Amino acid sequence: MILLAAFTVFGFCIATAQDGIKLSLNGSYSLGDQDEVTAAAFTEYGFGVDVYKFWEVGPVSVGPGIGYHHFFGREFTEDLVTLNFDNFRFFTMTGSARFYILDELFVGGDVGYAMALDEINDGGFHYRPKVGYNVGAFTIHASYWSTEIDFFDDESLRFSSLGLGIEFGF
Repeated sequence: MILLAAFTVFGFCIATAQDGIKLSLNGSYSLGDQDEVTAAAFTEYGFGVDVYKFWEVGPVSVGPGIGYHHFFGREFTEDLVTLNFDNFRFFTMTGSARFYILDELFVGGDVGYAMALDEINDGGFHYRPKVGYNVGAFTIHASYWSTEIDFFDDESLRFSSLGLGIEFGF
């Protein structure tokens, strides 16, 4: 599985050696109730790196994206018992679209698959709506990151977070 991800990244890098490439760096905070099976029960915050290749079609830009997202495991203590949860890591492969409301302002999102890089889950359907504002040499964006994964004996877990990021164009 990791070998497949490496070939995908390599192929994407070769195929996108042209203009319209975006590099996004972001931080995120896990959402959900800590007393239920949600991302917030297992993680608190994370970071991610995404690379996109966009083609403009009028006021819309579309293209593929790949990314790495790392969520840090939470330490949970109740009574005299302390649990340390593992980190969650994902490799995302998405299609992305952006609609430019103004030259500086866009709404859009990513849809695809988040492949888990851990043995504890399999990964699953991934979506990420976002809004961004271009401030010259870079773009600031906010997003909602969500992946539905099978977790512990096929129990479903919606892994969600809110993120803020900065994006550079090449």
